[in-house]
Amino acid sequence: MLVMKIKPLSLIIYIGLLLFDANTAAAFCKTVECTYNPQPSNDDFSLPMPGDLQMVFKKVIVPGPEFWGNADRIVKVGDAQGELANDPMSAMFEGAQTLPISGSFYDWDKRQWYYYLGKYEVSLAQFLMVMGNGSQAKGLEKFYELSGDSKIKAKLKKAFSKNDKRKQRQLLALPLTAVSWFDYQDFIRQYNHWCYSTPNCMAKLPKLPKRLNGAKEYEELPGFFRLPTELEWEYAARGGLPALKKKDSDGRPVFEHSLPFERNQFKKFAWAKPKSKGKAPTIIGRFKPTRGGFFDLFGNVQELMAQMFRTELIQGKVGALSVRGGSFRENDNKIRVSMRSELDIYKKSVRTGKMIETRSHTTGIRLAIGSLVIRTKQFKEDIEKQYAAYKEGTYKQTPAGKSNDDALMNAGTTIQSAMNNLKRDNRRLKNKSQQMQNLLAARQLNIQAAKTVINELEDTINRLDHQMKSALQQAQKKIEEGTFDVCEKLVSNAALISKTAGWHYARASVKKDLIEKIKHLNITGKARNLHLARQNYHELMDGFQRHFINYVQTVEKLGRYSYRFIKPAIKKKRKSHANDIAMLEFIKLLEKHVTSAMNGVVDANAWKKDIQRLSLEKGIFIN
Repeated sequence: MLVMKIKPLSLIIYIGLLLFDANTAAAFCKTVECTYNPQPSNDDFSLPMPGDLQMVFKKVIVPGPEFWGNADRIVKVGDAQGELANDPMSAMFEGAQTLPISGSFYDWDKRQWYYYLGKYEVSLAQFLMVMGNGSQAKGLEKFYELSGDSKIKAKLKKAFSKNDKRKQRQLLALPLTAVSWFDYQDFIRQYNHWCYSTPNCMAKLPKLPKRLNGAKEYEELPGFFRLPTELEWEYAARGGLPALKKKDSDGRPVFEHSLPFERNQFKKFAWAKPKSKGKAPTIIGRFKPTRGGFFDLFGNVQELMAQMFRTELIQGKVGALSVRGGSFRENDNKIRVSMRSELDIYKKSVRTGKMIETRSHTTGIRLAIGSLVIRTKQFKEDIEKQYAAYKEGTYKQTPAGKSNDDALMNAGTTIQSAMNNLKRDNRRLKNKSQQMQNLLAARQLNIQAAKTVINELEDTINRLDHQMKSALQQAQKKIEEGTFDVCEKLVSNAALISKTAGWHYARASVKKDLIEKIKHLNITGKARNLHLARQNYHELMDGFQRHFINYVQTVEKLGRYSYRFIKPAIKKKRKSHANDIAMLEFIKLLEKHVTSAMNGVVDANAWKKDIQRLSLEKGIFIN
């Protein structure tokens, strides 16, 4: 008989691994709590549900006490750094945007706005209890009717027929999937109705303040359950306010990273391929929480959003359903916080060829708590007082403000409006003068002095009209000259920055080749030379990245101006560098990128590849 000699500690670890692999899910679901809050914490916000379950939320704080927001509330979302250049979906649908994040509720003591987002994805147990109105048996009947997942239905029937409590908990702790969009909405509607009719749930729902003038009173009308918006989901997934404040070693907010954790730590936070093998979702709350205390934001099941899918997040062509976070069928090296996908509401049945409601096996939901924007007349009056300051400040940094209220770009419109008003007033005075003349003629009064006054009045009106037109034309000219100057400087800076970035990348490529050559040489001081070459390479690549980020920001600014200002600036830049072949090529590239930005597309991935390609072209950097 062969006896294996294993050290005691190794034996314990070995047995533990065997047990873990044999029954992974069951090890994480030993009580009913694992079906709704497997990893409780002190800052959980829990609301009751039918059947003595709970729906657990986390508070997400947004910057500033103002209703309309401030500059700190303008956050950058999307694939801001072009980190996934090889993924075409990122380039098309995840371009960087700066958008204002808002809260639904107000904390008087801390003077801050916030919203609530579900700590976990909604579990099957929670769905059953709501749809069965507290009866698990009725909830199961409803699920069997609605679900498009024959495998999970068969497993549930087997577990309940055998009264296998362990297997029941394991299945009920899975995220809800494979029901239609309409069924998800029906679940949310029924949960709202139940909560409003249940005193202990109604009492705990957050409420808006009655006024924003300092009176610490709240409305009786509470919030309501809904799906989160894409911006709410992404802000929370990036880590919220703490991530905005924290900087990485390059001085960039960690909020802008592609994941709220290191990519090589993905398996500790999420369920995706290769670990999931693409087979099925796992139980909620199995892994570590991300910033803010949320579980399963990435992988497991992709999550439905409140709004329909739009090609550019808040604008562009409207499609079907928007989902975020990726699923167990995605590779973990592809999942990112900016990842967006579209899910159809209806699809064609493979079996019958008829159109049916989509019941996705990879899609679930996570709840948020929303509120009305305006509750009372008094509340409306309070926010109107804040709006003027917001309109002149923070609003100008939003996409709407940049396009509609940029002071420089709209000065011409304002002046033209003033001219129209003056013309209208002049016509009114001229009409009044004509009426006086008619009155004099009708009464046959020979009052020469009165006519003289009328004539002088007309002359004055004409003179003022001419002077005003002249002044307005001069002001318009000065504003346009100022705009030309701004665009000229931005074009000049962007061209120089892109060329400098290209130079860094070209030199880094040379250093990279040198490193490979040194590796194969047998020379004295090889280790030191290799170290210096690698150090120089990393410095050059860091320089390239810094200049590229600056370039993207400059092109975004140019994209806000009219092409009639940008075109002559580019033409002038070309003329001043007629003998600089490299600069002319980068100016050509700049014009392409600015045109894209003017159309609302900031494609950092493609722009980075353009600069890298150009910098390596033969002869572009001879010196």
